[in-house]
Amino acid sequence: MVVAALATIGAGWAYANPGTEQQTEQRHAQTVAADVESSAVATGETTLYEEGERLTDQRVYPLAANSTLTLTGAVDAPAETTVHQRLLVEYRATRDGRTVWQEQRVLAATEGGIDGEGGTVETTLNATRVRERLNAVRGELGAAATVQARLRYAVDYETDRYEGAVNATVPLGFTQQAYIVDGELAGEQTHSTPAQVTRQQSPDLPLVSGLLGTALVALGAASVLSRQSPEPAVTADELHRQRYAEWISSGRIPVYAADQYVEMSTLADLVNVAVDSNRRVIHDEEQAAYGIIDEGMLFWYAPGDGGPLAFASGLERPGDGFNGALEEADGDETELGELDGWQTYGEADDGEAIGIESVAGAGDGGFGEFDEFDGESPDATDMDGWEPHDTAGDGAGESPEFDADDPKATDEGDPVGDETDDSDSDTGDGADSLRDLFDDL
Repeated sequence: MVVAALATIGAGWAYANPGTEQQTEQRHAQTVAADVESSAVATGETTLYEEGERLTDQRVYPLAANSTLTLTGAVDAPAETTVHQRLLVEYRATRDGRTVWQEQRVLAATEGGIDGEGGTVETTLNATRVRERLNAVRGELGAAATVQARLRYAVDYETDRYEGAVNATVPLGFTQQAYIVDGELAGEQTHSTPAQVTRQQSPDLPLVSGLLGTALVALGAASVLSRQSPEPAVTADELHRQRYAEWISSGRIPVYAADQYVEMSTLADLVNVAVDSNRRVIHDEEQAAYGIIDEGMLFWYAPGDGGPLAFASGLERPGDGFNGALEEADGDETELGELDGWQTYGEADDGEAIGIESVAGAGDGGFGEFDEFDGESPDATDMDGWEPHDTAGDGAGESPEFDADDPKATDEGDPVGDETDDSDSDTGDGADSLRDLFDDL
């Protein structure tokens, strides 16, 4: 979308700001043109033309028709232009492109304004005399030089802004029967005043079209991408989970059975431990953790902040497994503070224990050595490190009743936290209370 927006803005800017350029403009242009008309009237003996026929601007004039050529010069210039006109015949001898001799003879000349008498000039040329002069010069120079004749029309002018000259020449050739005017005797000169002007350029349509096309392509790509469902991001743990799937099994991690806990930095590190110890990694989905139990040690890894170690130490669910058991004891609860490896988590104002926490490896002997259960609750006297607690003093092993009026005292007036006599190990109602407690667990 950003590319499309930028391209659209660029196209609009390029169209609205095509730029400028400096150009040289010619102003106050004036042109001065001059040309000569040649003509002859057929008067002699010839079968080519009727007698009295006027021949105009011919390239070839027969000497038998008329040897006199009329030349009329005219100037076309702006008003109030002063001109000086001359019609000449020139003789020139050249060798290797260089002039070795030349001669000019003015046939006619005039000077004046264009609106006056100086606008035209007229004269006649005797072609026979020109041929005779050429033959005379050629006879004197011989093969040393090439001798030629030509007609020249020279015009000097001055306008209200400019001044200059127009020079036009045309070769004049001869044969035994005719004379030749080889071309047009004409010329022109144009004058102007240059001026620098700033012009606005036309919009660069290819650039504008390209930018608009880029915007359309970007919009189309954005539309296609917006319709596609984004693929969920794959985390490193998911990649490791897929990569090491053959070493991972789903199950429940018995964190209460471990004596020591080792937290691994990554799932890959945990799998390396499994490979080295020839064990499998257990994936506990409920705890969102992975673990390996090896000889009383729990190697674990949890992607989040929780994990087996927090669960085992009671930081996540302190005493949850024992609260229900204490509530069902109906006042016949054993003083759990005396049990090796167990301690009360706290007491409420009404005398009920609000929780206990299980500390793995607590006390001198931890949980002690347990025989495997055969489906029946074990006798409390058979538990290594555990004995029924006789706080009533009658040897029956019964737990004291809580006094509702005094939550912190027993029915015999002793505080709940005071030490009692451990000497009696008789089993009775206190033992039954312990069995019920562990059954609930």
